[in-house]
Amino acid sequence: MAGANWLRIKAIHKPTQQRARRGKKLPERLTEEVAAFAVPRPLRLMFQDEARFGRISDVRHCWDKKPHRPMVRAMLTQQYTYAYGAVSPLDG
Repeated sequence: MAGANWLRIKAIHKPTQQRARRGKKLPERLTEEVAAFAVPRPLRLMFQDEARFGRISDVRHCWDKKPHRPMVRAMLTQQYTYAYGAVSPLDG
């Protein structure tokens, strides 16, 4: 196999960082935010997310019978669609 004797470099691993648990302080933060309004009003908590779905197709090869060698250019096709959503946990 070509290149099998190349010098191998060991990966330098970064220490794993613990994710902050943001949900723990959510009730406190909501209370502070509601208290900041001069006139108390009903509050609706909502969560949002966005996503991109798509495909990338790379057309390169074309097969035919033996005496023929068709010339086909490489074509890269990209198609995407985006989806956005928001949910209120209390209302559904």
